Amino acid sequence: YIRERNLHCRIIYWQWNTVAKKEKVMLYSPYKEFLSLLPLRERYSFEIWSFDRGDCERYGLFYNNQVAIRFPIEKVSPEYDLFFCGQDKKRFPLLNGIVALAEACHLSHRIFLRPDAGVHYPQAEGLTLLKRNLPYVEMVHRLQRASILVDLVQNGQGGLTWRPLEAMFYQKKLITNYRDIVTYDFYSENNIFIIGKDRSEDFAAFVARPYQPVSESIVQKYEYTGWVKNFIR
Repeated sequence: YIRERNLHCRIIYWQWNTVAKKEKVMLYSPYKEFLSLLPLRERYSFEIWSFDRGDCERYGLFYNNQVAIRFPIEKVSPEYDLFFCGQDKKRFPLLNGIVALAEACHLSHRIFLRPDAGVHYPQAEGLTLLKRNLPYVEMVHRLQRASILVDLVQNGQGGLTWRPLEAMFYQKKLITNYRDIVTYDFYSENNIFIIGKDRSEDFAAFVARPYQPVSESIVQKYEYTGWVKNFIR
């Protein structure tokens, strides 16, 4: 449709999900639709970009970093230490392990979890099972009251979730299982603890270290204006 009306404009198709995570809906397959786009790139002269580095290598896509919204929210004193908000997606055992690590260091936590169907969850202090998704702005206000955010990527994902960006935007520490985070320009061992890479016995020392602010020039790359500039570059 666009090419019929403009032969020369630049067209970018932004792939904001990991290809392997495209879930089938009824008879519609987003995964198959994505594969059908690949051979059409030369015919219609358009580019496919993704935040997932693995997909970029696998399918010959261009890379641009993850992007999120930074709200101008006033910084507040933390009311609790550890914070997680999200759907379970079979990650509750790993989340439980992180909570146990925090409790061993006498840290408080607030977990807001959308449960998986058919799974029994124990009643536990600090755990709230959600019946609906929280509005994003409400979630941001809640994470503002924490010191450390929890980020759990799913198997097969090779790109950032929003959690590392939120940690950077609002100057929170991060605990994550995404090992490739060490390759990003905002990574600092003072701010980010990596499950499976960093030693559990070093977690208390990580918590005690002060947060190291990230350069504003780096932060802006992950906001909308900076993200658009990355395409132009």
